Amino acid sequence: MRVPRHRQEWGEFERTIENKKLVIWGRSRSCIEICRKYPVAYIVDNNDELCDIHVENREICLPDRLYSEDWNEVVVLICAPEKYYREISSSLDEIGIVDVFFLNAMENNFVNRISNELFDHMDSILKVKSWLYDDYSKKVLQEVVDRRICGISTGYSDLKMNHEIQYLFPPAINGMTIAGGCILDGGGYIGDSIDRFVNRMGDTVRKIYTFEAMPENIKILEKKKAEIEKVWTGTLKIVPYALADKKGTVTFFETEKKGGCFSPEFRNETQYLWKKPVRELKVDTVSIDEVIPQTEKVGYIKMDIEGAEYEALTGARETIIRERPGLAISIYHNAADYYRLAELIREYVPEYKLAVRHHKDKHVDTVLYAWI
Repeated sequence: MRVPRHRQEWGEFERTIENKKLVIWGRSRSCIEICRKYPVAYIVDNNDELCDIHVENREICLPDRLYSEDWNEVVVLICAPEKYYREISSSLDEIGIVDVFFLNAMENNFVNRISNELFDHMDSILKVKSWLYDDYSKKVLQEVVDRRICGISTGYSDLKMNHEIQYLFPPAINGMTIAGGCILDGGGYIGDSIDRFVNRMGDTVRKIYTFEAMPENIKILEKKKAEIEKVWTGTLKIVPYALADKKGTVTFFETEKKGGCFSPEFRNETQYLWKKPVRELKVDTVSIDEVIPQTEKVGYIKMDIEGAEYEALTGARETIIRERPGLAISIYHNAADYYRLAELIREYVPEYKLAVRHHKDKHVDTVLYAWI
């Protein structure tokens, strides 16, 4: 996909259409409202059965109609379902039209905030892209960022490496297997990542520290500890705190989504803002540098902690510089994390190699990996 050359906001849209022809692509429920408010020339849709239908006196045409336009004098507002965004964007690239806006990215507050921050910091993202170890990582980062700028939240399956397990990127985890040491599991949840580590590496892992602040999840982890230590010679240590840059207290908002919690202190924007919290609770925080002894050999750090990754990495500075562990850090929670986490890691240890992998069919679970 091509990145739009405009911020996805209504003010920018209105300035762009002042002296250009506006065309809508996709007959959606919003078409009527947009046609009433703006000087829409016509509507484009791939369904030829709609071509004898009018919306607010605007005709519906097939995309071929756009080939007759001066590409520099047309603005296209994409109102189709987001599953068609990539196909439409490719068609517009072929036609040559560059002034493109995506309705979803302008109407949805969460999507809009992510979209515009990524757009505004593309230079930093391209810098991080240039650091990445392999061409596939570069493709993944660019594609994920482009799609999120356009407001696409589904249809990411083409970016997944199906033979790679999340958090277990081979170059990063292989160094851990060889060097030994413990694993720091940021965001223990109910032990799913613990299972992955033990199943993958077995008794080469002698200790796992798992950080989890939710009381109900801690109870599940305690049962997990009793079960797993029967078949694994290592030790599971449950640390009942949220990771941050220092010791303190933060507020968590829990949503109706299972496991859906966030801390506004850690996040500039969140996919849960549109949901009404079902519970508010205070949790204690610690930093890795405070709780992990300097004598402890740390081989691997995983973090998936709902947007607190930057603060947690700040609180792990001494450990990372001293131990140079493999890293698996989620970067999809905040727009800034697509570039600032890599910048921070490279500031700590310039020798780190970096890779990016995507692990879900949706926009979530993009992970930055680092290793020596």
